[in-house]
Amino acid sequence: MRSLTLLGFVLVSLAALVVGPVVVAERNGALRRELTEVVGPLASAISALERGAAAEVAAARGYALTGDTLLLGRLRAWHAGTDAVARRLGGLAPRADAALAERVGVVLRARRAWVGTVEALARGDLSRTAYAAVLPEQQRRYEALLYALARADAAAAAATAARRARIARAERIGAWTTALLALLAFGAAAATLRLGRRLGTATADVARWSREDEALRQIATLLAAHGTAEALDRVADAAREVAGGTGALVEGVDFDRQEIEVLATSGTSVIPVGVRAPYPGSLAEEVIKKRHPEVTDVDTVEREGRPTAALLSEACVRCRLAVVPLFSEGEPMGALVVTRAPDHPPFGEDEVHRLQLLADLSTLGIRQVQHVEALRRSEAALEARVRERTAQARHLASALALAEQGERRALAHVLHDDLQQMLYGVRVVLRRARGKGGAQDAAVDAADALAEEALTLTRRLTVDLSPPVLKGEGLAEALRWLAGHVEERFGLPVLVDAPEGLTVPQPDVRALLFQVVRELLWTAVKHAQATRARVAVAEADGVLRIVVDDDGVGAAGPATEAATPPGEALAWARERLALFDGQLDVGPTPERGTRAVVTFPLAHLHRAGTFAAP
Repeated sequence: MRSLTLLGFVLVSLAALVVGPVVVAERNGALRRELTEVVGPLASAISALERGAAAEVAAARGYALTGDTLLLGRLRAWHAGTDAVARRLGGLAPRADAALAERVGVVLRARRAWVGTVEALARGDLSRTAYAAVLPEQQRRYEALLYALARADAAAAAATAARRARIARAERIGAWTTALLALLAFGAAAATLRLGRRLGTATADVARWSREDEALRQIATLLAAHGTAEALDRVADAAREVAGGTGALVEGVDFDRQEIEVLATSGTSVIPVGVRAPYPGSLAEEVIKKRHPEVTDVDTVEREGRPTAALLSEACVRCRLAVVPLFSEGEPMGALVVTRAPDHPPFGEDEVHRLQLLADLSTLGIRQVQHVEALRRSEAALEARVRERTAQARHLASALALAEQGERRALAHVLHDDLQQMLYGVRVVLRRARGKGGAQDAAVDAADALAEEALTLTRRLTVDLSPPVLKGEGLAEALRWLAGHVEERFGLPVLVDAPEGLTVPQPDVRALLFQVVRELLWTAVKHAQATRARVAVAEADGVLRIVVDDDGVGAAGPATEAATPPGEALAWARERLALFDGQLDVGPTPERGTRAVVTFPLAHLHRAGTFAAP
């Protein structure tokens, strides 16, 4: 009975040893198939779509900004590739779980929203200038696509992690089962160990794929880098990730000086940034001339007497090296060097091939970043020149306004001190000649009347040329004086609504605003046949706002021969105001009449003085 029980126990154990691994292996196989046939390809397709979209954006933006037809050809090639990837992604999505399939659907919809304009540019249906005009909108759509890709990538990573966790759980169960059954059969334990090694290899492959995807994502975001230095740092990081190296560095070549310079580094065991060495005889020269990567080690570099041998030996004793040339549009830029500790395996052919592919993608992105930097520098220089010219024009306008006001004041002094005194003298002489009677007295009276009329005209011209009120800083006071002067001279009542104490210390600005309002009121009198007018002054939102309303027929009404045409007066006012960032807008009022609105930055009312009043 005990023997039968023992035999039964042995048979059951043997059966469990046979069936248990089969069940575990089948379960793990299903999980691995799902990981390698659905989730893994989906993650790879998402990464490929992200890289292709980045390349399409770089080529389309470069073609739109530079007109280089080579970039248009690259755009068509990249678009064909990403289109195939998108179709593969759409075919794989139904086989994934609901959450991952939904993320993939969002990616495909975001791509369709973005790619239509790119397709039109690639087909030639959209000009590069038209594409350049929609670059901001395309950038927003591309950012939406990147966001959708990032979320889909996260979902794929989560799905991968979940399946790997389930595989790990199955492995633990299998290990415990194998440990228990190993007391009866050493073969089951050996099979379990072999399975564990295979799963370990698969896990290492998945980890390597993850590193490569992360590196390629960094390259895809090169266009978002703030300058060439940051872009080069990202390239070095990506190279170290792809090759699994301990360090990586980017060397640039200065062909004029025949030197190489370390521009960016990542990790450890590398030469510091900024180090320079002779280009002749260097590893960079060798790979550039061969146009092919080179795999070597520090010991070999020392024996060959390379310029950087001592530095490399100091940074990483006996390290392995992979050196890849960097070319952009056929022109050499430098070399990408990846170091690996001597206890690590040598660089494989597939690893070197991936590094070369990474280098080719990187140079395209770096060139675009350099183009953007050059454009930004040009724009900054242009803006600085425009600001300088504007300041000069404003400076000259200020001098012109003061000079004009000085000339007016000088002419007013001549009229008052010279011409008026002469006319007074003429009237005195005429009065002394009166009293002889007859035609002579009539002639004297007529001449005296003409002299009095001339005196009245010179007084009015003196006031018009140099109003005494402009000697003070009060703008509200000056406008009220102007309103009274216009009503007294032309019979046009003018209501002034201005805050008390409104001052303008700068004489050039004060004279300009006074003259603009005077021209608007005279236009209302001479051309619009207005019967009343209103001047309103207010400060708000950093500007001084002066509104002149009248009830006339408008500034486009008939002009008399003696008056300045209204269009010339308005053009003069607009030109002078524009030099101080001000403006003049003229249009109809809601009722019959005309409204002129003067806006002037408050900063120019109290700015630091540039000229003294003459």
